[in-house]
Amino acid sequence: MGAADESETPSSRTDLGGEASREQTPTAAKHEAKPSALHRVGTWLGWIAAILGVILCGSSIWVLNTFGQISFQQMIANIPGLGGEGGGADPAVLRSFVIEAVAIPLAFLTGAALIYYTWVRRNPPKNFVARHSRFLAGTTSLVLFATGTFSASSAMGLPSYIRGIVTNTSISDYYREPVITSTPDDPKNLVLIYLESMDDDFGSPEYMGEDLLASLHESTSNWDSLPNLTMSPYYGYTMGGVVTSQCGIPPKPAEGMVMTEAAPQANNGIGDGLATYMPGATCLGDVLKEAGYTNVYMGGAPETFASKGTFLNTHGFDTVLGYDHWKSIGETQFSGWGLSDQRLFENAKEEVRTLHDSASPFTLSMITLDNHAPIEDFGYCPDTTGSLEKNTVKCQSQIVADFIDYMD
Repeated sequence: MGAADESETPSSRTDLGGEASREQTPTAAKHEAKPSALHRVGTWLGWIAAILGVILCGSSIWVLNTFGQISFQQMIANIPGLGGEGGGADPAVLRSFVIEAVAIPLAFLTGAALIYYTWVRRNPPKNFVARHSRFLAGTTSLVLFATGTFSASSAMGLPSYIRGIVTNTSISDYYREPVITSTPDDPKNLVLIYLESMDDDFGSPEYMGEDLLASLHESTSNWDSLPNLTMSPYYGYTMGGVVTSQCGIPPKPAEGMVMTEAAPQANNGIGDGLATYMPGATCLGDVLKEAGYTNVYMGGAPETFASKGTFLNTHGFDTVLGYDHWKSIGETQFSGWGLSDQRLFENAKEEVRTLHDSASPFTLSMITLDNHAPIEDFGYCPDTTGSLEKNTVKCQSQIVADFIDYMD
């Protein structure tokens, strides 16, 4: 009896253990197969947070590598559907964003997920990670989302934008009226030429393979330069460059700065519906107008674009010639942005001759557009580089240089 008891005890314990194992295993499997609704919601939220986090991280890196630090208004202005001018204008930019800011981060996240599910969940080691895998997964998702949000908002200027909304700080707190200390006895004429999407590095053989600005460098070889006169980092768009250079202060971008399509009738939302543009500022045109100058602006794009005409007419310009004028006189060489640079500068030769022969000093302000993406191939730029973009930069340099030589 005692022996039987001793022999049966292990058997019964084994049976009980087996019964327990057989009873608990389906229960555990059932629990794994049908997690609670709260757990399923948490899992989905964790994945959404992780996906958004890595995309935001990738986007911030892409923005900094592609454009450098930008403002929040610039970001809004270049999102397809909200503005779209920058992102929608060049398919290569969109492709690089999809690859570098979306596909590559998601590939890394997918790889990490595969490691997690194959190593931790299916073949869990007896360690801290296995025991707390769900907690660690949730925490990782939140960290990724927080990191992505912080990096993207910093790269795209969101903190500054929010500070501008919630504080009463204004440019008027810093603005000072310009004071003219002296004037020359023989006023000099002034010609301003804004070069669309231009950069000194286009003249670097190291970067471009050759000096694409050779013609311009030759025509301006004896000119002085102002290396500290640089573009304000957040105002590289048309009105940003024109206003900051002529008024000494930046314009406030419109919300969205909506550009619906790259066409002559397209329009930015800056200053829409207003009769004046920054009427409280004293700008270059105002000062020169008061000094007796005749101020003329010539550009290939519509003067209504971004209220450019309103700004110029508000600040001392007598004549503003744009897309509608060129159409009315029979010009035909147009791209989606406006009159070609070749025809603009041929017309400018006639205008500058007329102004030069007049009795009063003058300002002639111009802006190019051939180099604005998407670039139009007008056919007058010979292919010497194998690249439409490089050919256009080189051709723009030659057109402007030819105009300078004509004035000489």
